[in-house]
Amino acid sequence: MNSAGVQLGNDRPLLALSAALIGGDSLLGGRGTIGGAFLRVLALSMFANGLDLLGVETYHQIAIRAAILINSVGVDALAGSLAKRRIAGVGVLSRG
Repeated sequence: MNSAGVQLGNDRPLLALSAALIGGDSLLGGRGTIGGAFLRVLALSMFANGLDLLGVETYHQIAIRAAILINSVGVDALAGSLAKRRIAGVGVLSRG
């Protein structure tokens, strides 16, 4: 008879946070939709299922999802910084 491990479900908070942040929702509120969050959770769950089917260990799956989350937050921060520079009138490739 099989049993569940004590680590079962420990990655769910990471999944929820990733679903919110990868889609561009703000942790401070005011952006995002319920439908968009649902689609991101569905996509991330399918990604996790694919990793399971490939036989990737749980700890490696969590590390992969964390790396994706860190990269998406970094890209979002870079995009926000570039948008603020454009609004302020400082060209991205300005020469003076």
